[in-house]
Amino acid sequence: MNTADLIARMDAQRSQWVDLPGGKRVLVRRPLEADFRTLPLDPDTPLYAWRRAVAEFVADWEGFTEADLLGAAIGASDAVPFSEALWERVLADRNAYLEPVVNAIVRAVSEYAQAQALTAKN
Repeated sequence: MNTADLIARMDAQRSQWVDLPGGKRVLVRRPLEADFRTLPLDPDTPLYAWRRAVAEFVADWEGFTEADLLGAAIGASDAVPFSEALWERVLADRNAYLEPVVNAIVRAVSEYAQAQALTAKN
């Protein structure tokens, strides 16, 4: 197995699909340990402070069309391929997508930390 394949498999292990309002979903990757310190993990952190992290840790999407992004009067029903820049723009304009992704990231980080603590005990 080559390096690119190993990285892809490692990324897949950290990934999960998260449902969003309107029948859409995004592929969220648990941040790497090195990224944990950059996350606003304090429970009192306002949701908007997560926007950059949410933009960074989403790797794909399903269910997004031109009509979703431009409005039904202008956009077609054609699926739009994922783009980090486009996702960041959509996220900045659609607050309803933020909370489900933040919850998934916090849960993934917490589960990972718990698993690491268990491993360290053994």
